[in-house]
Amino acid sequence: MTPRFFAFGCSFTAYAWPSWADLVGTHFPEEYYNYGRSGAGNSYIFNRFIQAHQVHKFTKDDLVIVQWSTITREDRYLNGAWVTKGSVQNFYTDEFIRNYFDETGYLIRDIALVAAVNTILDQIGCEYYFTALESFNVNENIKEVYSDVLSIMKPSYFDILGRGYNPRTVGVDNVVIDDYHPIPGEHLHYINKVIPQWAPADVTLADRLDKLTANGWITHNKCWDFYDWPIDRGFENIEREL
Repeated sequence: MTPRFFAFGCSFTAYAWPSWADLVGTHFPEEYYNYGRSGAGNSYIFNRFIQAHQVHKFTKDDLVIVQWSTITREDRYLNGAWVTKGSVQNFYTDEFIRNYFDETGYLIRDIALVAAVNTILDQIGCEYYFTALESFNVNENIKEVYSDVLSIMKPSYFDILGRGYNPRTVGVDNVVIDDYHPIPGEHLHYINKVIPQWAPADVTLADRLDKLTANGWITHNKCWDFYDWPIDRGFENIEREL
């Protein structure tokens, strides 16, 4: 069976310009599926993972990488579509947050989802990795219960890139990109730190994509929705099945 690659995550996985998943996807020209979505939380990522498994039936020959998001996000399916607006602070009232938001509760919810995916992938026996936007800040009780799951988590994006990389200058013209999502070269730096075996074979690819990103950033008036990345991310494959 031809090896396939499945990527799951938030906007750090699927965005206007190529992400870590797209760079890893260059190793899989025939079957690469990216189910990332901007604003997605871990509930959405878990649902997408289960749905993708139902459709594609993961095998031991596949590569699966899940980029878990931050725990304060909440996802909802409303009127026939997913709503992924990011953190609860983005759309709930202060009163709701005071009365119904508990960070430890959200952590308990999400670490259980991570453990469930871990169990499924272990049973399948494929190669898989868990990365994260931000490391889970766990207390001693949660650390004890979920020590096996936490032990396989790769360092997060914030661990590797920090939080102060934006804005940055790109290319010979020193174009300033003011967007907190990593650009291709920063994604490559992350890959080289956590899963270097899956860095693209073309060592100049990320640099060339950075320059294209900088050009698009200027010509489209600093609008993120401009990049025509040629690889089919596969998102529609799941949408069509629901």
